Amino acid sequence: MNFIKAVKFPRKLKVCFSNSPLNETHATFRDMGFVARKDGNFDVYIAGGLGNKHKLGVRVSENVAPEKILYYVKAMADTFVENGNYTNRAQSRTRFLQDTLGICGLKKAYLDKLESILASEKLDINVKPYTVNKKDDGVRVSGKRAVPQKQTGLYAVFYQPVGGKIAPAKLKELYNTICDMEDVEIRLTPEEGMYIINCNGSEAEKVLSITEDGAANIFETSVACIGSSICQVGVGNSQELLSLCIDAVRKENFADGVLPQIHISGCPSSCGTQQIAKIGFRGAIKQTPEGPKPAFAIYTGGCPYQGEERLSDFGKSITKEDIPHFLVELGKEISAQNTTYDEWIIDNQHKLDELIEKYSA
Repeated sequence: MNFIKAVKFPRKLKVCFSNSPLNETHATFRDMGFVARKDGNFDVYIAGGLGNKHKLGVRVSENVAPEKILYYVKAMADTFVENGNYTNRAQSRTRFLQDTLGICGLKKAYLDKLESILASEKLDINVKPYTVNKKDDGVRVSGKRAVPQKQTGLYAVFYQPVGGKIAPAKLKELYNTICDMEDVEIRLTPEEGMYIINCNGSEAEKVLSITEDGAANIFETSVACIGSSICQVGVGNSQELLSLCIDAVRKENFADGVLPQIHISGCPSSCGTQQIAKIGFRGAIKQTPEGPKPAFAIYTGGCPYQGEERLSDFGKSITKEDIPHFLVELGKEISAQNTTYDEWIIDNQHKLDELIEKYSA
């Protein structure tokens, strides 16, 4: 964190770590990502990012020991400061270095910095394994929100307030519930949820009981940025759209998995990460016979998984008022075949395209 105060970056530099192929932190397409290996070391990716001119990251190092991490971060900071764009804010993120330097030039610039820093600085850190010595109370808990930990008898409870919005009163209730629980912590997820970890069985039951107001299925874990009601650059009201969609879908009582998690952003910045969604939406304005209406451009076929990354481009726009109807009709089509979206889409991309055409006309 000292690097942040020491230099002026052209713009933000996001650094993340991923510990599984699910790639939940998007480590292979961030400004800088450390991807854990089975041997305990990391592969390093740089200069990726979503949004305008989105790009996958460039792998620049492999098999990096944890104690050497800061050398690699410092090398990225120095590379960004020396080669980043300070004059055009729209092109000031690290992914644009792939355009200005080329991939080979970017690798060379980064590795030259790294070689110099490894030779001249002392940035080794002492990484100690995370340990929990809490004892099992013998109470066993089941359910899709209670995740057994590696430690016998301990659980992580998943909780996702719809849209990632949580009322202060709920936070207070959650704090009062867990404050006296030994070693219990809250870990936030990149997709607007949280895990309350290190709960024994009895504690997990208490936490589950006070978090029943959260997402009840995959679709309700959908991601939305804060949207135009608050964001100054937002075009679409992402949170409003998500609420409209969830209200419409709940009335249909679809089985879990019939509709996938969707991602919604109010503008091209992709704060809602619609470009890696199975179905995503981005705020727009659509011209209609009745005049301009709030709308969202649709994205399909994105994937964040390590080794399978796909960053999708936007397609046609659907008005905000029609998107809930679009999703309900899609859900009915999939339900009629007694399957899930993930299974259905394999042989039915053409039907999805036809439905998009119908609602975007």
